Amino acid sequence: MQVDETHDLNPGLSGTGQDSSDTPQLSTKLRDKLNKLAKWRTDPSSIEFPEGTCEFHGGHATVSRALLVSTSDGESISDESEGAEGGKGSCGENVMKKAIAVKKLKIENESDRERILGLALREAGILVELSHKNVIELEGLVEDLSGGRIWLIFPWEEHGNLKDFVASQDWEIPERISLIDDVTRGVEYLHTRNRPIVHGDLKSINILVTSKCRAVITDFGSARRLTKKDPGTQVIVPETKAQQAPEFHATFCASTNTMTFTGNEYTLRWAAPELLMDDEPGLWSDIWSLGWIWYGVMTSSIPFQNVQKDSVIIKHVIQGNLPSVADHARMSLILSLCSLMIECWSVDLTKRPKARDCRKFIQWMASKDDLAPMVTPDPKRTSDSGTSKARSPELLLKLGKLYYQQDDYTNAARFFTDALDIYIDTGNSAGKSYALLRLAGVHRVRGEYSKAITLYSEAVQICANIGNQKGRAKALWGLAKVHEHQREDSKAIPLFHEVIQICIDIYDRTRIADALQGLAGIHRAQKDYNQAVTFYAEAIQIYTDMGNMTGRANALRGIANVHRLQEEYNQAVTHFSEAVKINTDIGNRVGRADALRGLANVRRDQHYHVDAIRLYEQAAEIYAEIGDTHNAANLSHRIARIREQLPLEGAE
Repeated sequence: MQVDETHDLNPGLSGTGQDSSDTPQLSTKLRDKLNKLAKWRTDPSSIEFPEGTCEFHGGHATVSRALLVSTSDGESISDESEGAEGGKGSCGENVMKKAIAVKKLKIENESDRERILGLALREAGILVELSHKNVIELEGLVEDLSGGRIWLIFPWEEHGNLKDFVASQDWEIPERISLIDDVTRGVEYLHTRNRPIVHGDLKSINILVTSKCRAVITDFGSARRLTKKDPGTQVIVPETKAQQAPEFHATFCASTNTMTFTGNEYTLRWAAPELLMDDEPGLWSDIWSLGWIWYGVMTSSIPFQNVQKDSVIIKHVIQGNLPSVADHARMSLILSLCSLMIECWSVDLTKRPKARDCRKFIQWMASKDDLAPMVTPDPKRTSDSGTSKARSPELLLKLGKLYYQQDDYTNAARFFTDALDIYIDTGNSAGKSYALLRLAGVHRVRGEYSKAITLYSEAVQICANIGNQKGRAKALWGLAKVHEHQREDSKAIPLFHEVIQICIDIYDRTRIADALQGLAGIHRAQKDYNQAVTFYAEAIQIYTDMGNMTGRANALRGIANVHRLQEEYNQAVTHFSEAVKINTDIGNRVGRADALRGLANVRRDQHYHVDAIRLYEQAAEIYAEIGDTHNAANLSHRIARIREQLPLEGAE
């Protein structure tokens, strides 16, 4: 475990609010707590502090790198049994040394010993209840009041804290999202236990990165368990304080790539507004901090990175903007996080999302395709980001998917092809099938149907051979979509039904929704509107349950078109408008433009020509920005035709 050298160890390292005892002897309560932690009690003589070891000092504790010495049977050894040459103990046992982090709580005076011990035992007591890959594990506890030693022992993580780790290399976006997913999963675990735990001091310097590049939450000194006195799982602000609460608002400006805070009071670094009003930390304040952690991982910075004085931070919050992000690719992904970040930073506690909802969204964003592998950062990767050979095929696939989502099909195809070549060279059939699927998808959206059919068919065969039913369903769905585009309904319909049957067997609800939406599109084209509405409605429900906002937006646009064809304009406007909002929130420019165009079509059908022109212009502008000159020109021509009719029909 490491602590950032440039920051004092904050009050969260020792916690607050623990009862103290005025008696010189340990209270019964403290003795009971010590007894419950007997399994973790560690002999201080088994801990070595090598000369020149890393050590970080703070106001409440010192964290030192050390070695835990034990014999081959797992027992710690005393001073008398140490020292044999060649890593042997006095009885010939093998001596093992493990790197650890020792958190030494400071005891300022003798009368303070029991209070500090109580804080350490409270933190240790919480930690031993936890078991999650994204939460730090307690290794041991040293209690030696006579020697002035109260220590907590944790694994030593060479990669240090999250703040320093994300700044150590120019990580690719998928690698950053993997770290965000880790932290979010850890917070979800804490918040959804039978007795939820509020961390109370979440920030990037209190999150460590393991040797496997996995983020783990640490520093539970400020943590507390929610009791029955806590109403539900949230903190209720008393009415008198609610009236005084700062009216914070977070807004995102797409044109300047900035996020802005405005308010009539102040905030500091990661602290939620209610904490600045002297309220106790709650689940919702953790969510506020989680939003800042996401921001920091994506931008390699902390809130107000270059500001040291509290008064200047206050001024920045009230008047200023958060830093712009110049990197286009990274910003495009941050767009998907913006709406959720803003919800995390809501001054109204009830409007902040729950940790489970956050994790659900992050997981969907990290892996919209359930076959896509998660990509953890690879510190051994060469810094030459322009060389595909320096990257793993999994990372190449993620980068290809990122470009695909930005409609940059040339770069997407390049990365998918590079990944495919590596999988072929290494004989990885599963990887090859996935790369074939992604490359086939590029050819499909380009209208290169013969190439797409060849690649999808090869992927179907490979997945069948290796027993990958999910991959087979995905490839069959791709084939069905190609036939749908070519108006070959007799081939597409049975393929969609086959996909649904496979996915029912393996309980792949998202792929079921994809196939339902495909069938709905065919029935809409065949003017079988009732059946189309039924399929779209089923797909929308599944996408909503799964948190798949892109799928929901697309299905809403589909059902809106059915209502438009049936001249049910009010329903069409409602569904198109919701699709516009969803695509705006998640940063899907193509989806937003398509929904705006659909909404404009409805307004034109209703003879609201001025409104139709405005919406067409918005859609055409987006198409032009993303390089879709065909759709941009088509809408410009449509606008011109409507304008020609305006003098005859008059304005609305």
